[in-house]
Amino acid sequence: MVKVGSSSGTDAQSAGGTSGRSLKFDSSGGRAYQPFEVETGVEYSISAFVKTESTPVDVVEGTFYILSGQPSSDDDLASLALVTQQVVSTDINTWQQSIFNFTEDATFSFLQDRVDESIAYGGVLTSTDQKFVIFYFVPTNTVTGSNEVFLTDIVINTL
Repeated sequence: MVKVGSSSGTDAQSAGGTSGRSLKFDSSGGRAYQPFEVETGVEYSISAFVKTESTPVDVVEGTFYILSGQPSSDDDLASLALVTQQVVSTDINTWQQSIFNFTEDATFSFLQDRVDESIAYGGVLTSTDQKFVIFYFVPTNTVTGSNEVFLTDIVINTL
């Protein structure tokens, strides 16, 4: 996998005010990702809030992907993407909610050694039959220490 977001901010209140914390990206190389288990034919809705400090209006703040496998680099994102959702700035330094849906039609399973490791440590993997996709976020390429991107309040539901 590629890099994770650099830190977790404590002063970045979410739009809904529910979390009070967010992932903070202070360079364009940061990534956020999380595999989650899915069921065939089920429709999912994903909601998340994104904010940048100074990205101009109508410029991309970041891109969400739902991936059908584990990328080895950003070059793999397009070929693995089940869904791609860009977040375009509508206001400077303001939380924006992004909502998108997808129906699972391509997945991956973890290898037996990962399942064995998970079982040993009480994790969620119990079988190689479990089917996963990866929630993946790439912040805008204009991220710097003075234009940080924040991601918070990620909710995944079935419809």
